[in-house]
Order: sequence, then structure tokens, then C-alpha cells
Amino acid sequence: MARKTIRVSDLSGDTIQDGEGATVRITFTDARKGVRELDVTDAEAEKLGGRQVAPPGPAPKERRLRLSKRPAARAAVMSAARAQST
Repeated sequence: MARKTIRVSDLSGDTIQDGEGATVRITFTDARKGVRELDVTDAEAEKLGGRQVAPPGPAPKERRLRLSKRPAARAAVMSAARAQST
């Protein structure tokens, strides 16, 4: 038997359609309080405001090559980094 999950806004009680809505994550500075999450509609999320945070970008070239499986490239980058630091 198939099940269908219906998401409901925690603020207004409105139904959130598939592919819409947002999850608001509240992290307390006191870690003992834990984390709370609210499901909200698109309109409610826009009304809340807040600041927009960019997704993380690619790793810097030095770190990418340090994690690389190519030993020659890794050695070249590490020696260049050591030369710059001295």
C-alpha cells in the first residue's frame, strides 16, 4: 500500500505543495538546547527575512591537489607552498 506524506506549515497550518516550501533551522548558541526545525511555506520564509548565505564554493587549488591521488602534482604544490612560507 502506498503512502503519501503531506507537509503542513508549522506557522500557519497551511499545506505545503510538493517541490515548494522551506525548512527553517534554528541553532541555539547553548548547545544543550539542541536544534529546532520548522516547515514553512515559501511566502512565510520570505516574510521571515534573514540573510542569504551562499553555498560553499570549490576548494582552493592547493587543498584540492593535496587531497589528489596524483603524487607528482601533490609534491609540486606542497614544495611551492613551503617555498612561499619561508
